[in-house]
Amino acid sequence: MSGRIVGAPETPWHFWLVGALGVLWNAGGMFAWYSLMFGDPADMAMTPDMVAYFDAYPLWALAAYTMGTWGAFLGSLAVLARTRLAVWLFGIALIGLAGTTLHELVLSPPPEELRSTGQLIFTLVIWATTIGLLLYSRAMARRGVLR
Repeated sequence: MSGRIVGAPETPWHFWLVGALGVLWNAGGMFAWYSLMFGDPADMAMTPDMVAYFDAYPLWALAAYTMGTWGAFLGSLAVLARTRLAVWLFGIALIGLAGTTLHELVLSPPPEELRSTGQLIFTLVIWATTIGLLLYSRAMARRGVLR
């Protein structure tokens, strides 16, 4: 006898792959968040202009950054735990990402060292990944894979 519940949707092979890759990707975001909040700027090879920029971050922007990183990381863990909470957590992550992007690209652009085509592309990759994980978790919730 299999351990599968009769009538329960089958878990697709890609579910575990997407969940694991999501955790790994967002663990990088958690490392960056932890480094910014608690790290020594000297250890991160930050210039004085970069340190001043991050020291001047307003509280609302730090809250948005925290929502984005923690929401995405916990959302990825929620996918692996097969809970619908993942959808809400990725929604929170998107709200945080929108706030962080508003601050960094519109209201208070970073110093020259942090402005590059590569940084802009990385921001777009973060957006694409977060939106993709939100849509994926929503689809898995609709199929009944997330409970």
